[in-house]
Amino acid sequence: NWNMVPADQQEGIKNGLLQAIVNEPEKYVRTSIAQVIGALCNHEFPKKNQWSNDVLKFIFESAQSSDQGLSELGSETFATICESAPDQFVPHLQTIGVFCSQAMVAADSTNNMANPVMFNLIMAMSHLVPFVLGNNAAEHIYSSSVPYVVKSLVAMQNDAEKFIDAFDILENMADHTPKLLTNYITLLIEFCLELSRNKDLDEAVRVKCITYIGWVVRIKKKLILKQKLVEPIIATLFDLMSLPSDDSGDDTEEYFGSNEVTTPMNCATQTMDVLALNIPPKNLIPPLLALLEPALQSSNDPLKKKAAYLSIAVIAEGCSSAICKKYLRPLLDCIKTGITDAN
Repeated sequence: NWNMVPADQQEGIKNGLLQAIVNEPEKYVRTSIAQVIGALCNHEFPKKNQWSNDVLKFIFESAQSSDQGLSELGSETFATICESAPDQFVPHLQTIGVFCSQAMVAADSTNNMANPVMFNLIMAMSHLVPFVLGNNAAEHIYSSSVPYVVKSLVAMQNDAEKFIDAFDILENMADHTPKLLTNYITLLIEFCLELSRNKDLDEAVRVKCITYIGWVVRIKKKLILKQKLVEPIIATLFDLMSLPSDDSGDDTEEYFGSNEVTTPMNCATQTMDVLALNIPPKNLIPPLLALLEPALQSSNDPLKKKAAYLSIAVIAEGCSSAICKKYLRPLLDCIKTGITDAN
């Protein structure tokens, strides 16, 4: 219906919105105004008119302002408009990328990677990920931004809501532009392993990191092997599978087939299954057996034993052929022992 509005009224609405977003004190209302501006961008940006230039000028100038309030407003508006009209920013990808990478370098130099502007810029970049492939300059900028994104996520780790929202950029890159992650696989895995092990963090943060490990294993299995990351992943997953359950009884625990993965222990179990389906048995089973044997021989740690049997269970599908050929007798002996365990 926008095209049915008289031209003079269109101008009044467009300019009024840009003024209103600056004057509006309520964040929720500002976000709504920004969403309307984003909807109008779909109609107005293709015309390449003065208002389109005014919107871009407002975003870039305010987001780079030394006034903290104004820079937050500009970056917040930018993120919201990118969500509403991401395709309209495709012609400006290189400019946006340079602007965001400069902001990241500046925030890193002042050790201020968790500031609201940083969060908003990461959200904006995240919405634009599907349009990056094929634009060489934008690809380079996005790839080189990965270490800064990781630093920013580390700085946000104690704010679960912010962390999970900002983590979307890494998930979107794994989904749409996996080749841009190639140079940073070790960095990403080590970052996720470290946060997964941190019992002081919100469980949602840890589950997000554990899940992402499985995602990276699926898309970059050769690099995971080449960079010798299988053993540290297995060791961390096994430790997480050894955690006590939060449930009142074992009968309520769901290890397989559940879409509601809410605890690090359950998520680690499912991620171990991802490893078994993607990593060759010759690379997976020996380091896992090195953990299973002492765990099964331990008479005073039933949680380690539980983790050992869970590990055998989740690799049974992905490694079935190798188990039948090479490990059937020792694993069956382990299981028979477990069936008669006093616990």
